[in-house]
Amino acid sequence: MAFPPVSTRAAWGARPPRATQPLRLPVSEVVLHHTAGGTSSETRQVRAAQDEHMDVRGWDDIAYNWLVGQSGRVFDGRIRNMGAATKGRNDRSVAICLIGDFDRNRPSAAAISSVSELYARLIVRRIVTSRATLIAHRDVADTVCPGRFAVGLIDHMRREAHVIAFPGLPRYPGGLLRVGSANRSATRRVQRALTAIGFRPGPADGIYGRLTATAVRSFQARARLGADGVVGPSTWAALSRAVALRSSPV
Repeated sequence: MAFPPVSTRAAWGARPPRATQPLRLPVSEVVLHHTAGGTSSETRQVRAAQDEHMDVRGWDDIAYNWLVGQSGRVFDGRIRNMGAATKGRNDRSVAICLIGDFDRNRPSAAAISSVSELYARLIVRRIVTSRATLIAHRDVADTVCPGRFAVGLIDHMRREAHVIAFPGLPRYPGGLLRVGSANRSATRRVQRALTAIGFRPGPADGIYGRLTATAVRSFQARARLGADGVVGPSTWAALSRAVALRSSPV
């Protein structure tokens, strides 16, 4: 899995937080923001945001968990600590902030790709749930943030993130897959995913037989799921995460 370059807090010169409050992970929302201005270097804009949030607004740290510049670089903010950017939702969301004003300007291709890749990384690392939704700040507050041009790209970034996070499995097909299942296409995907992560379901022939059921039970036991040999939504999501992790350097 390709990840964008990251500037750690030390690299961008972050001040120590006054206090931290770890998030209870995984969370169910990713909220997209923008800084709404600034023309200096990305690093200086990130430092300026932290100064404003701490010195003017009185918060414990920069409000956002991550920030993304037009160069595509990702800046670590609060990371796994509770943010302060989305009032009323900070305990169940993480905040990604685009550096710039996207009510006037369109985000760069590099920035769009980095948001998608970062969102995918959050899914793979289980910082957010596999069903987490990417939403605009304006969806939950009286604001134009993150700007009309960024809002128009949210569906694209959401789709790209899921393609990156789940390279071997598409959206759950519905129903249950078990011995004798007629859904050969979905069964074949399960068989290929199991093989990719080291289990032995037999050939990827789309036939849900004894070997496939045994491999599913073994995987479910390792994933601490009910080991019944039946693939439902939870097992499908766990397989998706496992395949994504195996293809990732994290």
